Amino acid sequence: MPGYQGTQQNLQWLAPRLASWGFVVINVGTLTLGDDPASRGRQISAAGTQLLSLGSAVGNPIYGKVNGTLGAAGHSMGGGGVMVALRDDSRFKAGVPLAPYNPSQNFSGVTDPTFFMTCQSDPVAHANTYALPWYNSMTRAEKLFVEVPGDHLCPMTGYGNKAKQGKWIVSFFSRWLYGDTRFSPFLCGAAREADKNNPSLVTRWQDTCPF
Repeated sequence: MPGYQGTQQNLQWLAPRLASWGFVVINVGTLTLGDDPASRGRQISAAGTQLLSLGSAVGNPIYGKVNGTLGAAGHSMGGGGVMVALRDDSRFKAGVPLAPYNPSQNFSGVTDPTFFMTCQSDPVAHANTYALPWYNSMTRAEKLFVEVPGDHLCPMTGYGNKAKQGKWIVSFFSRWLYGDTRFSPFLCGAAREADKNNPSLVTRWQDTCPF
């Protein structure tokens, strides 16, 4: 789910990366470019409903390939929408809000695994205002918080280190949607240390390890 005034192109890099690891992906476009985070959350839920419907439709290319376990990723207001979907729709089992924005919201009730990726120099949705307070309030969820260099655009197509960002997101969804513990070391073990301790790549890292 893209952010304010954003389109599917904003996260175009991520959809095929996830699909290449076996996920069935919908790259969502919003009803209008100005939809607020609550609306984006409802649209994420609607996309999940459509995906499940297509997965049970005989003759559809994804028939029989959808197991009913849903995850969501989104940027800015789309990241705020991801948090709404995790809070309000029990079908979603993991989320990746990217530089999320959603004012005056309480997400302490979210219990699903959540990976917050934020941008160090973000003037719009700085982690200290949104992602970190949400992270700290979610006391019953497995969590990962990674801040990387860059401004509010750092998760978008064409910005930041997409090889590393993609590795973390694929690993997180694989761990929590597939239950594949082989991916845990990239987030929670020795294999993560080179990323975590590289200041040109990561400026802050928090987690609830061991997963």
